[in-house]
Amino acid sequence: MNGESSQLPWNELPRTDEVIPWPALRAFAEALAADSQLAHKLFELYDRAYQEAFEQPTYADFYVAAIFALAASRLDQERRREIGAFLVARLVQAGRDDADVSLEVLEAAAGTMGPPIVPAVLDAIADEPDTRGAWVFLWDLAKLAAQSEDEALRGRAIQACVNLLEKVERGEVDPGDGMNAAWVLASFQRPEHEDLLRRLSEKPMERWWLADYRAALKLLQGRPEHTPPPELWEQPVEEWLTSRCRMVEEATAETSKREEEIKIENPEESRAQSIAISFALSPVAAGLPQELREYAYLVVERLLYFSFSQLDASPRDWDESLLRELLLNIVPRRLLAERDMLEKVIPITEALLYWLRFEGLLPEADALVQTIHGWTDQVVAAGMDPRNWGSPKTTVMKAVEAGLDLRKPQVQEALANQTVAEFSEPPAEPLPSPPGEPPIPISEYSSKVGRNDPCPCGSGKKYKKCHGRPGAEQTSNL
Repeated sequence: MNGESSQLPWNELPRTDEVIPWPALRAFAEALAADSQLAHKLFELYDRAYQEAFEQPTYADFYVAAIFALAASRLDQERRREIGAFLVARLVQAGRDDADVSLEVLEAAAGTMGPPIVPAVLDAIADEPDTRGAWVFLWDLAKLAAQSEDEALRGRAIQACVNLLEKVERGEVDPGDGMNAAWVLASFQRPEHEDLLRRLSEKPMERWWLADYRAALKLLQGRPEHTPPPELWEQPVEEWLTSRCRMVEEATAETSKREEEIKIENPEESRAQSIAISFALSPVAAGLPQELREYAYLVVERLLYFSFSQLDASPRDWDESLLRELLLNIVPRRLLAERDMLEKVIPITEALLYWLRFEGLLPEADALVQTIHGWTDQVVAAGMDPRNWGSPKTTVMKAVEAGLDLRKPQVQEALANQTVAEFSEPPAEPLPSPPGEPPIPISEYSSKVGRNDPCPCGSGKKYKKCHGRPGAEQTSNL
């Protein structure tokens, strides 16, 4: 670093204690207004800190965002546009990483840049396929278009709202995904859009979305039901940064506590998860066909958990008798799966056995692979027969047959309340193993999961944010 920027307190930004270095942040904010190159150095620091945050606790990425927010009022339109575009791009990335607190920090900082960021926001909305990521935050920022004096920009924002809401009306988009666009459109208070919001407010949909569309209509008509709270970027930087840093501290402490509770309260589940992720990251799992690989972690984790909890057996102990009980009795009763996943149980178990042999944990694995090969039809038949289901599986499968969406939190909660206790069932008598084709071939090649790749466990989070955390347990749990 050269010039005046080298005199800034850079060493204060990566600090890991709970004290926010406000004098340093304000010094950077003041310098940013005068130094056109400083923003790019802060961009680099943000990216570096964001990538390293899970390995060593740091708030440097949050501090960079706060610096931009503190400096916003002293920046010209072009500088706001440049910094805003950077923040919007990182907002999209945080959405893909499921980085909840980062999303709020980035929204707050981007919003302070005002209407100049709206083109970048609208571009991001147009390019963003994942409405579960940064979608809501992007549409929140789109509200800034209503403050712009640029009629072309206002018109572009309005058209984006109308296009999305018309898709909602035609049933092409979920009503929840269009709700924020309704609020943005309402904020312009253009009477020519009243009919569109009225039609949406009369459209059959979930009652909570219906209430929101009706409230948006009233806002457009100039008779809002209540005064909306200030946007995050309208609050003092000192407030939103302090509270978001505290959120991270509390979440980190809660996660550590929960992990310890799982190890103590349900050691079988903890062991199963650790071994399953080791398998999912192995060359054996990497050599599976894609349609098997995407289910590998889930199936293996459940097999191991059932083995530990129901049979009191480690994979080291597996023999033909144990595998018959596990695969042809316990799995059909307890695995909450439909035919598609049941068909994958045996091929994935074969791969698991190969891996155990490669790890030197089950020397007789080849013979067991030959034994279980051809059991797929029995697993599927038993797993789809309601007479073999335990109580929790019966409840869940009935919900599926009734057309309930198991992804909805309220459905999950209702089912959880009904499936707390598991009832013992008489074991199903396995059928003789029919002859079949040779076991599936597995390519043996090295595979390394990148820190920013999706975690093989299927959580949807990046590997570094999930099972790639330092200190992850490996096959020692076997």
